[in-house]
Formats: sequence, structure tokens, C-alpha cells
Amino acid sequence: MKLSTAAVCLAISLVFTTCSFDGGLEPMGKPPITVNGTDIGATPSLKDKLDWLDREAESGTTYILEVTSNSGNVISKKLYYSGKKVTIRITGGGIIHIGSFYDEPIFEVGSGVTLVLDNISLSSIFMAFPPDDGGVPFVKVSAGGVLVMNEGAKIFGNINNNDYGSDSMGGGVLVEKGTFIMNGGEIDGNYAKFGGGVYVDNGVFTMNGGTIHSNDSAQGGAVYVIEGGIFTINGEAVIRKNSASESGGGIQVLNSIFYKNGGIIYGDNAADEYKNTADPDKDYSGHAILTSRGAGGMPPTEKYRNNTIERNETISFNGTVFPGVWIGLWDSLYP
Repeated sequence: MKLSTAAVCLAISLVFTTCSFDGGLEPMGKPPITVNGTDIGATPSLKDKLDWLDREAESGTTYILEVTSNSGNVISKKLYYSGKKVTIRITGGGIIHIGSFYDEPIFEVGSGVTLVLDNISLSSIFMAFPPDDGGVPFVKVSAGGVLVMNEGAKIFGNINNNDYGSDSMGGGVLVEKGTFIMNGGEIDGNYAKFGGGVYVDNGVFTMNGGTIHSNDSAQGGAVYVIEGGIFTINGEAVIRKNSASESGGGIQVLNSIFYKNGGIIYGDNAADEYKNTADPDKDYSGHAILTSRGAGGMPPTEKYRNNTIERNETISFNGTVFPGVWIGLWDSLYP
């Protein structure tokens, strides 16, 4: 029996949420509250609004925060509310910046919290002067936390030069046992040693739309998925123009699961500005996608349907050259 969308949403709502048809997740029971000067005082800053939530947030409530300016919004904030289920929806068309010390993400999304980015940008006010040996991802999603990106949201321009521990993972987003749903928007122009755009460690990343492009890393130019993570591409999602100095120019999957039900991963040998690339001298490089397993690790699971994966750089595998090949297979299982 085929259920309607409304029926599916009703079934889900009986468990923990009501469905939002614009891509977010709304805690059940209470109407959204716009946090403004009436609640806090005259002309509150973004920090003032978030500090107010620390004191006043109620479980089962969505809070809307509007950011309309491109300056003065420097923030590093842990979104934890002591077991409460809270949704924070940020909108307004402005830009939120990471601080000058690069020692904490702009947002760390904790258990029970859903952060929805609508028509808002996350960037750095020090893009031209990144630290030589420091940095963090812009957003970290911890166990039980959810990040949702909708159309108009943008995460760009982060240079994460950290070379040690989990902070070196993910230029734009680090999903550490949490959930990331990308319905739209862009992740571009970011760098990290692993996962230039997004790094998923035993978490879930579902890409329904939007574009991940122009990111750079050593491994996994756009996305790196590791240790039991699940990455799914649906709809009209696009991954293009990413690069890795070692492997997985577009996507790298290690000991994890990758489903491609739609979307586009593409390049053009005649147009360098569009191709996903990795080191051509490494047999396992995988310009568009590399799937592999480490010593004793689980074989990766890969399923491809409704594919457009094309025009990426030629690579070689085990001494054989495959013009336009988009998959690098390194001790992996290919169904």
C-alpha cells in the first residue's frame, strides 16, 4: 500500500516531530517564536538572542532568529539545552562569521537540537589570513544533533589548517555521529585535510539538493565519509569542481555506506573549472569517487541508480587507463 506524504508525516509526528514541507524539522506542540527585541531588549545582537535561548528555551519549540546584517555577527556557540528538544531556524540574508582565534566552530549542534539554516551565510572575517596550524569546521554536529540547510544558505571560505584530531576534519561541516540534511544552498571554497566540504564520522548525511563545489583537501575534496557513516545523494544535488591532492577528488568513502539515487557528480576535461580531480599518479585516486576499506574495516556498500556521473578526469587503476572513469576501487566491493 502506498502512503501519501501527509500520512507518512503524520506517522512520523506520532514519534517525535511534525513534518515541515520546506525541509526543516519542527518540534511538535508549540507555534514558532521569533526572537527579537521585544523578548530581550532594544536591538539585540545574534549573541544576545542565543544567550537568551540559553536561559529561556523550552522543549518542543521552534525559535526563529533573523540576521540581516553582514557585520558584527562574530559567534562561536554550543547549542545544548539540557535534554530539551529545540529547533533554531536562522534566516534574514545576513552573514555570520567565525571568530579570529579559529578555536571553536561557529555552531556546535548538540543532542536534541535541530539547527535550520535558511537564506543565511556562514563565513570568516579573516579569509585572507587563516592560521597556519589551526582551524575548525564552521559547524560541528554531535550525536543526537541535526543540521538542515535549505535554499539560500551558504557555508563558504573556511580554511581549516588544523593537522591534529577531530578538529582537522571538515572544512565546512563536521558530522560526528549526528545528522546533516542538505535540501539546498551551497558549500564552497572551504579546505580541510580530510573532507574539504563535509566530513562524516559515523553519522548520516543526506543530500537532497544544493551544490558542493570548489572545496579542497588531501582526501575527499567535497565529502569524506568514514567509520560506519551513511551518505545518500538524491534529487538534483550537485558535486563539482572539488579537488584532493591525494585521493577522492569528489567523494571518499571508507568503511561506510554510499547510496546515489540521483544528483550529478560531473566535470569536463575540456573545462578545468568544472572537473573533480585527484592525484593521477595514484592508481586508487578516484577523481569523482573513491570507495575503500581500511585494515580490518567493513567493505563499503555502494548503490547507484539514476546516475549522472560524467566528464571527470581520466584515471588509471591497476595499470589500466579508463578514459573518463569516475570511480576508484581500492579493496572495495562494487555491486
